[in-house]
Amino acid sequence: MTPREAVAAIRAAAWRRAEAERQAVTTAWLVASFGRQKRLPSLDRLVPRAGEKKRAKTPEEQLAFVRAFAKAHNKRMDGV
Repeated sequence: MTPREAVAAIRAAAWRRAEAERQAVTTAWLVASFGRQKRLPSLDRLVPRAGEKKRAKTPEEQLAFVRAFAKAHNKRMDGV
C-alpha cells in the first residue's frame, strides 16, 4: 500500500466513523421526538420507497412557493 492509498484508507475510515456517529445521534433524536408525539406519522411519509422519485416542480409551482414564503416572511418581491 502506498502512502497515498494509506491516507485515503484512513480518511475513509474516519468518514465511516463520523457517519456512524451522525446516524446514532439522528436515531436518538428521532426516538426522543417520536416519544413525545401522541400519534406517529405513517411510515410511508417517513421512509421513501427505494427507487421512487418525486415529481419535479414546475416553474409556476416554484414561483408560487417563493411568493408564499416571501409573503409569510414580509419580504418584497419586486419584479417577480
